[in-house]
Amino acid sequence: MQGGEKKITVYTDREKLIQESPRSVLLRIPFFYNLFSAKPILVIDNETISYNPPRMGPFAFQGSIKWEEIEALHLGELITRKRGKVKVSRLLCILPHGVERFMQSFSLLNKTVLGILMIHVGVPFAVSEALLTVPVDQLLARIQTDYSDKLQEYHIEIREEYKVSITASK
Repeated sequence: MQGGEKKITVYTDREKLIQESPRSVLLRIPFFYNLFSAKPILVIDNETISYNPPRMGPFAFQGSIKWEEIEALHLGELITRKRGKVKVSRLLCILPHGVERFMQSFSLLNKTVLGILMIHVGVPFAVSEALLTVPVDQLLARIQTDYSDKLQEYHIEIREEYKVSITASK
């Protein structure tokens, strides 16, 4: 931090990255690239929240959003059930004021996946705890403390946690 500027920087949890890596070799290459990258996965500063998760083949979900573009923040929990296995994904969910405008910068393929995310958790911009070194509830608490001025200035709502359960067909 320089000159009183606040900044939250979160790096990839390498152990979680290995556990979460896709089974496909083509999708694993960008995941394993991140094992050796010193680039943070999440940076929050006085201007933006920037998220740079590992690419998964053709899917690239990195993005950034300015404080004035944020309508609401909340925690999310996505529970998936498939073949008797249950997986719980915790998310920091960010709802932009203009969802369509936010999604313009993404490719058609990524827009489709983000649209599905929007259907399930209500936001197109979600930071997954699965790869972070910090739990998302601690991250949201730190945002509320360190950036309370931004939350007030831009009337950003902190909503209740959103939980959804999905059962995948066989």
